[in-house]
Amino acid sequence: MCEHPDEKKIPVVWIFQTEIEYQSLTAALDDRYCVYGARSMSSFARFFENGPTEDMAYYTTEHTARIAEVYVAEILDLVGSRRFILGGNCQAAIISLCMADTLSQMNIEINRLIILNAVEDRLDYQLPITLLFGKAEYEDFNKQPKGLGAFPAAIVRKIDGDHGQYFRPEFISQIVTAIQESCD
Repeated sequence: MCEHPDEKKIPVVWIFQTEIEYQSLTAALDDRYCVYGARSMSSFARFFENGPTEDMAYYTTEHTARIAEVYVAEILDLVGSRRFILGGNCQAAIISLCMADTLSQMNIEINRLIILNAVEDRLDYQLPITLLFGKAEYEDFNKQPKGLGAFPAAIVRKIDGDHGQYFRPEFISQIVTAIQESCD
């Protein structure tokens, strides 16, 4: 969670795959921002004996909706009525999308939803969104039934790097730019 919360800072709520991603984004953003991080369900499978062995098996509509409800309640307790930027990457993007949908149903506006490497197109999201993709992930995403059609209000950017590398020092500036542009 945000190490130095301040009501004057712009809240960035991001669902991460790892703590290293949180640390990287927090270090890369300037002091106008406060990053609130939450964890995806990545690697849960290894904690459950006799359960599914693939992480994606846990991303059912029911599981994702429940986690989104919990995260939305926690975030609203932290940021109050301030607008914020919501984001997530890879499998965590599924949770971020569900959170954005939940917030929309509650008539709570966010600055923008930013998704890095959306892994599926199961939610139609009509509100402003920035989709960031590596080249390979962009091509894979567009092979899905809805593809980019699930996001008619999207700004789409292809970025440098490969899966699992976007939070490295040489690539993190692309995520930072998307966040900064969401505040303009």
